[in-house]
Amino acid sequence: MRTLRLYQSDFYLLKEPSYAELITQGKWQLLVPKKESEDYFAGVTQAFQDPEFADRYMSGHTIKALERSVARSSSTSNIFARLERVIMSGEALGFPWGRDQEEYHAFTYSLPPAPVPIFLASLPNVKHFCQTTPTGPLALPTRIIKIDNPPDIITFHYPHMLEDWGPEWLPPIVLGTTNRYMFNSNNGVASKDNGESMSFDQLAYFVAPMMTMLGPRLVQHVKSSGHEYISFNSVSLNDTRLEMYDYIRHTSLLDRNDDSPNDLIHIQRLFDERIGRWKGKVFLKNREDCPPCSACGFAGHPKKD
Repeated sequence: MRTLRLYQSDFYLLKEPSYAELITQGKWQLLVPKKESEDYFAGVTQAFQDPEFADRYMSGHTIKALERSVARSSSTSNIFARLERVIMSGEALGFPWGRDQEEYHAFTYSLPPAPVPIFLASLPNVKHFCQTTPTGPLALPTRIIKIDNPPDIITFHYPHMLEDWGPEWLPPIVLGTTNRYMFNSNNGVASKDNGESMSFDQLAYFVAPMMTMLGPRLVQHVKSSGHEYISFNSVSLNDTRLEMYDYIRHTSLLDRNDDSPNDLIHIQRLFDERIGRWKGKVFLKNREDCPPCSACGFAGHPKKD
């Protein structure tokens, strides 16, 4: 097996509540698929209260089975020995893990990181990994992550990353690899020249979420024995690269009917002056420069109407 694609319909994870739970706890929303429910945080609330449900919610049983399979296999019969590409295709609903940043942070700090994507991304022979969902059991934690044997390229192609709402606010950064982020830009800037006259103040509003993403946050070091949080300044950024496709769209004031982008050289320079240790490792790029995803082949988000 060279390519593995996982998909999960999230509403099948919810157990139907008992009559007692319906009467005493009001769990009526769990009787319908979450895609039809307004209580998007119901599953997380139940996971806080019920360790057995939390284990199923985060696919704990799956990771145990995977680990047993690898432990029983010899190096020649391991089913993952030739695996090169992993595609985490997401869930039926994009927000089953909390509706806003505060709720999602509470969830990620209260429960262990999703084990399945970390297990697969850490396999030494996996070179290409991607995910299309920001949260849940098929998504990497939304923080700076240090894992053993990271893939060569990890691609995140959910287009509204770094918007100032919801759990998509800060996408993951995996150390020691090329992180590719496929946006669908809402951040349009224009200039009369090629950006030479632009100041950082004109960009500050657009790049503020990215500046937070690159700030000196704690790093989540995930190991086979568990995970711990370590200082950002204690980790190496060698071999770490962030490619941000279509995060900022720079066009000409002289021809507003032309969607052809200007280059981002001068915007990149202004950005580099303010990102500290990340300078030379974060690259702003136009969507026209975005290669197909090295894991699933997705060629980027289409041009907006």
